[in-house]
Amino acid sequence: MLTRPTTMIHSIHVENFKSLVDCDLKLAPLTLLVGLNGEGKSSVLHLLDFLGQLMRGDIKGWLDRRKWTSGDLISKFKPNHPMIKFRLDIEVDRQRFLWSGEYDHREHACLTETVDFTDEHGEHDEIKLTDPTETEQTSRCLFPKVIFQYQGSILSQIRFDPEPDHEKLRILKPFVMAMKRVRSLDLLSPSAMRRRARESDGSIGPEGEQLSAFFHELSQETREKLEKQLSEVYGRKIKIETSVMKAGWKKLEVLETFTALNDPITIESRHVNDGLLRLLAILAELETDNTLPMFDEIENGINSELIAFLLERFRDSGKQILVTTHSPMILNHLEDDLAREGIIYMYRDDQGFSHAKKFFEIPAMAEKLKVMGPGTAFVDTDLARLRAEIEAVAVEVPEWSGS
Repeated sequence: MLTRPTTMIHSIHVENFKSLVDCDLKLAPLTLLVGLNGEGKSSVLHLLDFLGQLMRGDIKGWLDRRKWTSGDLISKFKPNHPMIKFRLDIEVDRQRFLWSGEYDHREHACLTETVDFTDEHGEHDEIKLTDPTETEQTSRCLFPKVIFQYQGSILSQIRFDPEPDHEKLRILKPFVMAMKRVRSLDLLSPSAMRRRARESDGSIGPEGEQLSAFFHELSQETREKLEKQLSEVYGRKIKIETSVMKAGWKKLEVLETFTALNDPITIESRHVNDGLLRLLAILAELETDNTLPMFDEIENGINSELIAFLLERFRDSGKQILVTTHSPMILNHLEDDLAREGIIYMYRDDQGFSHAKKFFEIPAMAEKLKVMGPGTAFVDTDLARLRAEIEAVAVEVPEWSGS
């Protein structure tokens, strides 16, 4: 059984972000994006990481880390449109928030934002953050006139510690904190994980470059939990040790115990194999307070025999998980109901726009699932031709309802 997360992004609509020119996407507690290369799977991870960065601020620093320019965010199909429009529906502790806005890539900032709020009792409110019109009541606008410089969302500039006095800020706090913890690990790299780090900020870092510091800061209980998981997977005792070097740099070492030796073998991180490092990073990420762990091509460097183990960790994490994959092995480990809800097919139309559709809502795929496992149905399908069937069926999509 899948543990349902207390914080969950239900759906996203975006316009003019890379190949996501006009795209709607619904997320499950465990979502797996499938499709051919270049169809927009990684762009979904980039989008969510971008929306999280809007709430964290420092868009220029985020772009620099990815070696992107501001213009790289804008769709090549509409290069003269500087605005990225988005609408995100998120639930935090049974409270629902619908966040919409317009981001100007030239200003590195959202020029208008609105947050619709519905509490667990069904009470509804709307908070406008910028640019109220003359006909609107300014009392509904948290910031009637913004006169300071900022990057990303206006909300990135608000301090929520100590607890704010403003009632609407108290309402927004859980939503803002949840969005700040939306991070993608699509840049995860074994070479980065081998580096020594000083501090972790409670995260392993977008490339895994803070893994040594993050592990050093873990509680003994959490460290032993991760060591037990690795030992079960590899069939021998594995222990992770960290030490503090000069200037506060943290060094990570892996100790492996074999029956033929009296003492464990100590391997410094720069010599640890890629697969073990990647698995350690994924398991460590599940121990952070990040809202939505996201991994690109989750099967990379992971032995196929470990896939079932990894999916069990995802199910038990209590977090919403989003991954991209090309592996039928992963899909075959999903129960049919989880496959129906969580496997999303990404494809591009003749204009080059990316679209998302539940894989097993496509009639031919729904028929295959009756007699095949999810992964077998995936392998048995010509993905290049699947788009034609989707367009032929042309199921009408209802208007956005925010539910």
